[in-house]
Amino acid sequence: MVAVVLVRAGFANPVFERLDTLVDVAGGRGCQAAVESAMELGPTARALDGADELLRATIAERLRTFFAPKVKKGAVHLPAATWIVTANAQ
Repeated sequence: MVAVVLVRAGFANPVFERLDTLVDVAGGRGCQAAVESAMELGPTARALDGADELLRATIAERLRTFFAPKVKKGAVHLPAATWIVTANAQ
């Protein structure tokens, strides 16, 4: 889909390169920041939309359990991937 958009916009030879990396989901602020981030952004936030406080508290505790062993100097690094897209202007 992206390649089609690029070609229609006048670019040629689109190339897609995957970049595997780590992302600090805590922004260097530790486990609780990672929990808050997960509950405010992305798929967890969408799944919790309209959830009652008991469910939110249960999910927060499970996230803390997941993130806690991953904390290193305030950072909580999780694997991530992004795509670098290049193309030639025509």
